[in-house]
Amino acid sequence: MPRTRSSIARAAPKPHKLPTDILTRVAAYASDDELARLALSSKSALAALDNQQIWAAVLRTNHGGLVIRAEPSGLQAAARLAEARKHKGPVYGCHALASDVGSYNSDAYWADAMFQPEPYRVFYSALGAERVLCAATFLTGDVLDPDRQWMIDTLREAHSSYYLETSYENLPATLADVFLREFGGHWAGAPEYMLDDHERRIKQKCREIEDRFAAGEPRERTGLDATVFEERDDGVEVDARVEALCGGARQATVVATGIVIRRPSGNATCPGRLFMLFGCRRPPRASDLAGARQLAVGAASRCRTLVENPCRGSLGGCRWLADLGVTRASRLRSNLEKTEGCAFQFLGSDEEIFPLAFGGFRRDLDDRIMELRATFRTPVAIQGIIVAILEVENRAPFWDVNVDMEYVGVEGYTYA
Repeated sequence: MPRTRSSIARAAPKPHKLPTDILTRVAAYASDDELARLALSSKSALAALDNQQIWAAVLRTNHGGLVIRAEPSGLQAAARLAEARKHKGPVYGCHALASDVGSYNSDAYWADAMFQPEPYRVFYSALGAERVLCAATFLTGDVLDPDRQWMIDTLREAHSSYYLETSYENLPATLADVFLREFGGHWAGAPEYMLDDHERRIKQKCREIEDRFAAGEPRERTGLDATVFEERDDGVEVDARVEALCGGARQATVVATGIVIRRPSGNATCPGRLFMLFGCRRPPRASDLAGARQLAVGAASRCRTLVENPCRGSLGGCRWLADLGVTRASRLRSNLEKTEGCAFQFLGSDEEIFPLAFGGFRRDLDDRIMELRATFRTPVAIQGIIVAILEVENRAPFWDVNVDMEYVGVEGYTYA
């Protein structure tokens, strides 16, 4: 009997006809894209795969251990996450929760400055602090300018970090206000035909901002973007507003695919040099800082050695890694040469608060090398981060030491 296309299709394996419990186990090893294509291939496949347990298993595997909530449709959640993954990039909505050290200029900025990407916002810790631990969580609901990243990039292209930091370090200005101050008068009266596309876009943006201010938009940061904190009895400073939102309706989970660390300009006397990053599989708490501090300080010397003399590939089977509760440390691809700095990802922990990465900049590095950007070997789903700045480059040893850092953040995409 000759083989026809229909007979071949009937004889082909049909994994969706497996029992649900077995299919759930198989799904944990499947690609979410491939499973989605199978689900949409026929009505019988869609009926068999329209199961919350199956999609929870496949999405956990494909999105860094992500635990999805009760969704009306697992397939729709998979489609939403697949689309978000295509547009992964800078993650906004990271809000400072707590810091174990105060700031040098708390009237303008606190630890919240370190988790926001605007180049003029820098965290200067209080004098006498040799290291800092800060916790932050990811929240939805922020009203952000859709052009935010372009505005930040435009400011960086037009001005040095030194200029931006020194010009706005004492002003709680919004990004829109800074952008208008810097570009509002540049091409205001210039005819359109004399401007290139980039200049025309800047001019149009400035007009839009002027209209927003005229309509009553504040020029100073408000809401969660404003600096508000209180000191607790244990000496830890906490933003109670963010604390109240942790774990609530605005809590977001981020699938982190990389990290970005930026040191401040030469205006800072003690830029951060060595860091460790902890991931939080649940919303972080202020009390988590103590445990993270103990682990980070204990591993600091090993981390310093690896930043100064980076190995290739991965490390495993080491006592110091076991003490951290991880099995391996894998060197990451980054934008820096090994003579400038590096980063490693910790792997193998199943704790709620776990060491995620460490890295830093080499000693006596050129001030112009300010950014470390690295891609994770394995994406990780987290609801917050704890940052430990363990060592600084002390450019002014005749003054009291402190910790200065422009930005610590993750890249990836958000599940909300």
